[in-house]
Amino acid sequence: GSNPDLQLRATQYLGVHGGPEARALLAEVYATTTDVDVKRRILRAFAQAGEKDRVLAAAQTEQNPELRAEAVRQLGQMGANDELWQMYQKDTSVDVRRQILSAMQVSGNTTRMVEIARTEKDPDLRLRAVRNLGVMGGKAAADTLLEIYANEKDPAIRRTVINSLFTSDNATALVALARKEQDMAMKTEIVKRLSNMDNKEAQAYMLELLK
Repeated sequence: GSNPDLQLRATQYLGVHGGPEARALLAEVYATTTDVDVKRRILRAFAQAGEKDRVLAAAQTEQNPELRAEAVRQLGQMGANDELWQMYQKDTSVDVRRQILSAMQVSGNTTRMVEIARTEKDPDLRLRAVRNLGVMGGKAAADTLLEIYANEKDPAIRRTVINSLFTSDNATALVALARKEQDMAMKTEIVKRLSNMDNKEAQAYMLELLK
C-alpha cells in the first residue's frame, strides 16, 4: 500500500490470475482500505474472477454510494439476473433501483424489465424500464411496449413508448400505432419518429400520408 499505482496493478493482476488465497487477500484489503479507487479495482477484480457472492455483498451493504453503484454495475456485467431482481424487490432506495435497472439492461434481463415496465408504481422507475426495453429490443420488449401504449393514458409514458420503439428501429410497430392513433398530437409524435427512420416501411407510410 505504500505505492498506490503498484497497489492498483497488483489488485488487477490478482483478480485475473490469482486463486482463492489471492481473492481472500483482496477481500481483506477491501475491508481495511479507505481508498475508493482501490476498492473499485477490487470489485472489478472480483467480477473478473466470478466472485459473485463478494460483489453481491458489496452491492447490498456498501455505505459508499459510488462503490455500491460500481458493485451493482458489475453484477450486471456478470449476468447476475436473480440477484439483481431480489435486490430490486427488497431495496427501498430509488437511486439504487435506478442503478439496478441499468444493470438489468446490461445483463439482458428482458423478462424482469418487462415485469417492471408493466407493474412498477414509481413513475420515474417505470419510465426508465420502458426506455430500457427500447434499447434491449426483441419481440417480448416490443409486445410489452405496444401493450403499455394501448392501455396507458399518461401522455409521458406513451411518448416514452414511441421513443423506445424508435430506438429499437421498430418501424412496423410505429406504423401500426400511427394508423390507429386518433389523438393528433400523439400521432404527430409517431410520424416525427418515422420521418427520421431509414426504413422502407416508414418511407412507404410517409408517402401514403402525402397522398
